[in-house]
Formats: sequence, structure tokens, C-alpha cells
Amino acid sequence: MDPWIIHKNNLGVWAEQRSILDNFVRTCSITYNSAYGVPVLWFNLYDSDGQRITLGSETDNTTLQKLSVYKNLISENEHPCLGMAFYNLHPCHTEELIKLLSNEKNYVIKWYSVVHPYVLLPSPPLNFYKEA
Repeated sequence: MDPWIIHKNNLGVWAEQRSILDNFVRTCSITYNSAYGVPVLWFNLYDSDGQRITLGSETDNTTLQKLSVYKNLISENEHPCLGMAFYNLHPCHTEELIKLLSNEKNYVIKWYSVVHPYVLLPSPPLNFYKEA
């Protein structure tokens, strides 16, 4: 799995990670939504030919079936920094969670530890929790 990399362009700043998951390439990124005041987790899955996989299509793949369980939390929108379609955990749901965590030290790490299973990301390294 590749590390998280910080990117910047004229549209904004985002953290991005690419990894292989069940024969798919998964691209994830985190941006900040100023309207809701929360981080937003964005992701796409690509097949071996580089074609974007549409969630909700019928499949025997267990990874896609796991993701479809969370479809009421997932939206498809234009990535604010990349200008292309991505799936994201909707910021209004994140806003509710952040309100619960806002008094916590390093609430972004705690937020990530809650949301990472929704897109089948690995847990943050243990040293993240020690610092949080």
C-alpha cells in the first residue's frame, strides 16, 4: 500500500493514497469541505484495465458487495480538486460525527478511525492512536 501523499493545485489541497484491493486499484483522498466544516473521504475503484468501477452494479465481488452495504452514506460527486467523478462519504453524515468528536484531541485521526471501514481502508498505524 502506498503512503498518503499531500497534493496541491489551484483548486485546493488534498491527501491521496493508492492501493490494490481485491484486484482493483483503489484511489482515496481526503479534502476539507468548508461549507460543512469537515474532512471528506473520497474514493474510486478501477479494474485491471483502468476503467472506473460503478458502485451498485450487480457483482459477485465481495469487496463491492461490502461497499454497497453503506450506499446510503456514499454519494457520487465531482472531486473538488481533481474535477472528476468520485464517490465520497457525504459531508452531512461526517458533520454529525465530527460534532461528537470535536472535543477530542486530534479529532481528524479519530474521524478516520471511524470512517475507514466504509471504504475498506486499513486501520491507521498504532502510532496515530498514541498521538491522538
